[in-house]
Amino acid sequence: MRSAAPIWSLILALSLAACAPGPEDRPQGVVTPGSEPPRRSDEPTQPQQPQRTKQGTGFFIDADGLLLTVNHVIDGCTRVVTIPSDRAPQTATVLATDRARDVALLRVKGANFPYVKLAETPPAGNTTVTVIGIPEGGGSGLRARQLHLLNNRAADLGRAPMPSQRLLMEGASRHGESGGLITDDGFAVGLVSAFTRLTPAAQTRMGMEEAEMSVGPGLGPMRDIIAGQTLVPGRPAAAPMYAVALIMCR
Repeated sequence: MRSAAPIWSLILALSLAACAPGPEDRPQGVVTPGSEPPRRSDEPTQPQQPQRTKQGTGFFIDADGLLLTVNHVIDGCTRVVTIPSDRAPQTATVLATDRARDVALLRVKGANFPYVKLAETPPAGNTTVTVIGIPEGGGSGLRARQLHLLNNRAADLGRAPMPSQRLLMEGASRHGESGGLITDDGFAVGLVSAFTRLTPAAQTRMGMEEAEMSVGPGLGPMRDIIAGQTLVPGRPAAAPMYAVALIMCR
């Protein structure tokens, strides 16, 4: 068995630091509309930048249009448009954001949305999950990629298992494919927020078969950001892909 490498220690340390709880009662970094401090009149205004469209993927978590996605997709946008798999495009309302842990909660008007339930407990290590998303450009539509959770691999390498706030995965998604991480039994356990390509040396040191790695928020951040919301029951999606929505903002 290969020994743990410094790069593993660095990645684990960064992951643990990123999900450490803040001093406030609510999760650190969570912002709800209206809670931002007012801008002082003497603050300089920022030069206006040309608008550009950003794209990502989210998934519905109840029948009433609650939608989870990564925060960096909607951060700084003035208008967020969603395109559910079975509906016409419409503007979404941003309910809450957690910039520190890269999670956002949106509301789309409507009813009887197909959705995916959140898992009750974090997934076991060495589990294969599927991320369903729409890559930037969207020409080929939905794609499903399998990623391998490395939670127990951390223990194999002499480290503690990864906490539920942050998931580490072997394999990579692509830009725009940040839809929910779905287990084989159809439950959502996280999102994909970033990915990287390892050097051959780092791949060898970590004992990984693939050269790409993904990181994303797990159940902890997702549950924190929907705290206080009433989830409206209905009929879960017959297949997780039907609960996915394209998100575009400017």
